[in-house]
Amino acid sequence: MTINDAAEAFGQMVFGHSPREMVAQGKCSQCAKPVGEFKDELSVKENSINGFCQVCQDNMYEGGDDD
Repeated sequence: MTINDAAEAFGQMVFGHSPREMVAQGKCSQCAKPVGEFKDELSVKENSINGFCQVCQDNMYEGGDDD
């Protein structure tokens, strides 16, 4: 099993959907909502790594509330 396979299995278990499929559909790998726009280039880069939308990134890194 590769690290990507492990990450996919973990995402499926935790979020209840395939992170790869969500990203391929333009949706957030965490909340499964459309990704939308990002506030800066760092957020775009982070999305390319974990597939999170801006709201989920803010919640993860800044402790923001769900919108």
